[in-house]
Amino acid sequence: MLEKVDIIKVVSKYVSLKRVGSQYVGLCPFHKEKNPSFYVDPDKGVYHCFGCGASGNAITFLSEIEGITRREALSILAEEFGFDISNYQYDKQPIIYEVLRESTKFYKSQLMKHTLIIDYLKNRGLDSASIAEWEIGFSPDKYGLIKHLIKKGFSSEDILSSGVAINTGKEIFDRFYGRIIFPIKDITGNVVSFAGRVVEGGEPKYLNGPDTKIFKKSEVLFGFDRAKPFARKDGFLYLVEGYMDVILMHQEGYKNTVGIMGTHLSEEHAKRIYRFAKKVVIIPDNDDAGMKSAEKSIFALAKAGIDVYVILLENGLDPADYLQYYKKLPEPITAFKFILGEKPADPIKFSEKLNKAKNFISLLKNSDENLATFYLSELEKWVGTKVNIGESSVREITKKSGSSLANLDKILILGYAYGFKGEVMDILNRLTTKTSLQHRLETYINSGKDFAEFFETLKSEEASSVYSLNMEREEVFKVLRRILTQIEVEDRVKRAKGDIRSLLEVYNIKKEVGV
Repeated sequence: MLEKVDIIKVVSKYVSLKRVGSQYVGLCPFHKEKNPSFYVDPDKGVYHCFGCGASGNAITFLSEIEGITRREALSILAEEFGFDISNYQYDKQPIIYEVLRESTKFYKSQLMKHTLIIDYLKNRGLDSASIAEWEIGFSPDKYGLIKHLIKKGFSSEDILSSGVAINTGKEIFDRFYGRIIFPIKDITGNVVSFAGRVVEGGEPKYLNGPDTKIFKKSEVLFGFDRAKPFARKDGFLYLVEGYMDVILMHQEGYKNTVGIMGTHLSEEHAKRIYRFAKKVVIIPDNDDAGMKSAEKSIFALAKAGIDVYVILLENGLDPADYLQYYKKLPEPITAFKFILGEKPADPIKFSEKLNKAKNFISLLKNSDENLATFYLSELEKWVGTKVNIGESSVREITKKSGSSLANLDKILILGYAYGFKGEVMDILNRLTTKTSLQHRLETYINSGKDFAEFFETLKSEEASSVYSLNMEREEVFKVLRRILTQIEVEDRVKRAKGDIRSLLEVYNIKKEVGV
């Protein structure tokens, strides 16, 4: 059957292929790469990517690239290449799918009997069409679903393996009872799990189904089955948190929207997004958890080679509430601008932000060198000095900075900031001559004052030059220890004078610490 399929013709619709010997090669459509590692063998009718490991035949390729079932892919190929599949035996789906389909029907039927729940959904902004299209349901009690499934002929083992029920050892009951039910579908539109939302009070607000044989939270995005054609058409996706946010975004016309389910975006999520869209606009919840989740998602997406933007909503509103009030989303900012934000006065927070920005630029270098170069210039404007992405901060401090403070002073200040008072004082006590700033440091540490009080005594240009080091805690500690070793070496050299044996011992110390 597949011998009638020209795999080169199939793949060439999505990938620019070049013949190399008996095979064809091109850039992999399943992950971001600069150099071609995607090979297609027309004689064997298979493809393989040596970069990400994607492999298979024409059916697999069409299924993965379009986000459709193998059966749908086979039907398309049969029509295009003119072969009969009427007698083709498809692999039977696991019984879990049947349990979940029947559970969906049950939950939907229960919602129809509970008008107060329907009123609640409409008060949250959903219209009747959205409630029907997204197959939203309701679970009124602990045992209704279980009785219904058993009546339909499913065993307790089938029911439990689907994730819809909990077994206490004494009873089996509906995991989602008392909650509004949102069916979770895979990219081909099959129900693979559920999420339940409390109506009033109760924790957790959202309850997700457990991972099963067919459902992994780290691989499935809510609404992707509906969003994928619009993502491919528009070239980008909106990413939100929460089921209501996704549905309301679609209802308001933002049909290229998907949602993460109670966790940050995984690398596997990002790889799947890349197949359909090369740009993502994140709309985080307007709280600390939402901002942290957005930051993690940014790095996962950037690593996959996806261009990332962020929309920040006003007045603490989430996307669902914002659209109810304003009906239109504000303009996005770049992910880079989101990471930087306002320049903090605290040198430790500044260092953390700077390192995050450097890491982001490093990821971009693998996919878009021009954009990485542009963001590096923006970062240097933000910092007020030159920033070297490739070198560690330990190496950067050995270079002459040209700023208003000596590098030693900057390290001592950071040591104080990170709480290494003992190491800072050890260095200060061994210095034969001290600058006025070093005397000031000594005084503040000996008097037991907080770093914040000392930092207030710095001039703006001095504070700026401290920021330029952008070093993390472990790096600062390492450099402080190295400085102490260097001082010890110098002291021993002076004491050794012409003693050859002592000088050789010093030489070995230098070799060991690399000074």
